Amino acid sequence: MHNNSRRAGITLNKKLNFISKNRHLYPQLKTQSNYDCIQQLERQLESLSLTYIPTAKIKDIYPQLQAGDIIGVVTNIPGLDTTHTGLVYRFPDGKIGLIHASPAGQVTIAKDLEKYITKVDKAIGIFVVRSLDPRNR
Repeated sequence: MHNNSRRAGITLNKKLNFISKNRHLYPQLKTQSNYDCIQQLERQLESLSLTYIPTAKIKDIYPQLQAGDIIGVVTNIPGLDTTHTGLVYRFPDGKIGLIHASPAGQVTIAKDLEKYITKVDKAIGIFVVRSLDPRNR
């Protein structure tokens, strides 16, 4: 993203430990070695500086978004960063939507990214990630 999108961003000051704190929700964590591995990964994440776009500022970055950008729905749930993901979908008329799998498992396209995020329970904004073409390095 360009520098002006960083001005719209807010640092996510949160310790990411939802999985280890909710071990009972994850059958794979019954074994101590898997649980230890998750705790180690969560500790490694502490050094990351994560910046998100708050919901009310999403439309401000529409011009910078590209079809296929990865969107993570940022949550206010303690210890958790995202609750859902999807891809930017640019309609032929230039409007920005989100293509994602609905909770029912159907692929769907939300007609407006910001409006969709406002309806997601406990959402506070989005992460935006853009894949780089390795041939352009």
